[in-house]
Amino acid sequence: MKLGLLTDIYEQVELLRIALDHFRQEQVDKIVLLGDVFETGERIEETCRLLGEARAIGVWGNHAGTTRCLNWPVQHRWSVA
Repeated sequence: MKLGLLTDIYEQVELLRIALDHFRQEQVDKIVLLGDVFETGERIEETCRLLGEARAIGVWGNHAGTTRCLNWPVQHRWSVA
């Protein structure tokens, strides 16, 4: 099984697109996110949409304490795993 690993995205959509395109070219079987998607919230919907379309799985990161501040409905809504 070929894995594509992502970490510390921080809503950098352009770089995320480059990584996802590379994973497609390399025909990875699964994309695994190791946390830290959120930065300011300005591009979080687009970031999560791209990860969802790529069927990425993963874990919440520790950036800015978001895992401690978000309630279950919010975590579930934006969950990539």
